[in-house]
Amino acid sequence: MKNFIATLLLVFVLAFLAKAQDVDTLASEKIKIVYADLQRTIKTDSGFDRYLEGRVQIIKDSSYFYCDTARINDNFLKGWGDVSMLKNDSLEVFADSLVYDLETEEADIYGSVYVQSKDEILFSDYIHYDDRTDIAYYTDKAILRSKEVELKSKRGEFRTTEDLAIFSQKVSVVDSAFQLFADTLLYRTDLNKAIFKGPTNIVLDSADVYCEAGYFLLDVDYGVFKKNARYVGEKDTAIADTIKADGVGKIVELIGNAYYQGETAHAEGDYIKYNQRNGDVEVRGNAFVLDGEQRLRSDVIFYNKKTKLFSSEGRSTINSASNQLQADNIESLDKTGRAIGDVIFQDTSGGVRIDSDILEFDQAQSSYNKAYNLEGPALLRAKMDGSDSLYIVADTLYSFQDITFDTLSSYDQDSVLSYTYLSDTIDYLTAYYKVSVYNANFQAVCDS
Repeated sequence: MKNFIATLLLVFVLAFLAKAQDVDTLASEKIKIVYADLQRTIKTDSGFDRYLEGRVQIIKDSSYFYCDTARINDNFLKGWGDVSMLKNDSLEVFADSLVYDLETEEADIYGSVYVQSKDEILFSDYIHYDDRTDIAYYTDKAILRSKEVELKSKRGEFRTTEDLAIFSQKVSVVDSAFQLFADTLLYRTDLNKAIFKGPTNIVLDSADVYCEAGYFLLDVDYGVFKKNARYVGEKDTAIADTIKADGVGKIVELIGNAYYQGETAHAEGDYIKYNQRNGDVEVRGNAFVLDGEQRLRSDVIFYNKKTKLFSSEGRSTINSASNQLQADNIESLDKTGRAIGDVIFQDTSGGVRIDSDILEFDQAQSSYNKAYNLEGPALLRAKMDGSDSLYIVADTLYSFQDITFDTLSSYDQDSVLSYTYLSDTIDYLTAYYKVSVYNANFQAVCDS
């Protein structure tokens, strides 16, 4: 009888140990329990659950889990209290609780979630993490902090191994130099680069920028803004197919259907480049610049916003209130200017036209000072009363103005002599060397 009881007890112990060994084997296939202050195993309808309490440490592949309390079975790992997950020294996750699916290797992480990868930290109340792809998803608000930049959105994903974060719905970016608002945004954490994927508004200290595509490099303050790109400052506006802005070099480029409107100047062209430091403006392709009453058209225009000096390349035209000047090249030199190559100057109010190789003009008076040819004489044609025209041909033509004064004296009612000064401006033309003057009725030849 005693032998029978002893045998029965031995069979029972061996069976119990076999069952215990089954639990360890199932668990050890997927995870390894490193330490816990207290461990207990409970049989359930579907198998066995292992409960761990106090300073729990668990390893699964390259991931390390730490928490106050854990529950483990063949399907999942659940952790509560000061939960942390470390992976390959490249990812750290801290939260209040975690549910890790051992089959899919995905985790639902809850409560004050803190995900750190390199220099980036993601904050949210809930994160869904895919351990296979190293992607953290959130569906109800999160904040990503990278260096001095803070990015927020309602939904998004953080691809830690790709150094990429994708933000959608109510996206905002806050930096020391600007604020950004968008519906969709990609952020390269390794490059500190924001990539625009939809309507985007950027608020600067003294301007607003809008675009629907492009990117911005935050470290070097350089941006490329595409698709309905628009810049609106306190005193100027710029519109183009693409706007490139170099915040360090203070260079702005407008590419394609470029339009610029300043406080006093206006420019249009296929391409506009503006140097904010020295005021230089370069306009190329169907170039047009308007400054005050002076309008300049050419293939290429170089213009300085501060000095008002300009030059052009290619057939150029300047229009003012009463004059038009055409030439192959035109440049301004302080208060004067020079037109070179097949020059045509027309005083539309006085009916005067000059044809020459070179013409020097007065910018302030919008009139010419000197016209001459490199070879052969210059030609002036003046429309006279009636239909006849007067022609003047000479090596050099000069123009200047003089102001005359007439004095009128009179006695007022108190017999006091008073003076009234009347002034008039007279335009003079002088012609030098081999001068010919003629119209339909007469001809004259002289030296000057």
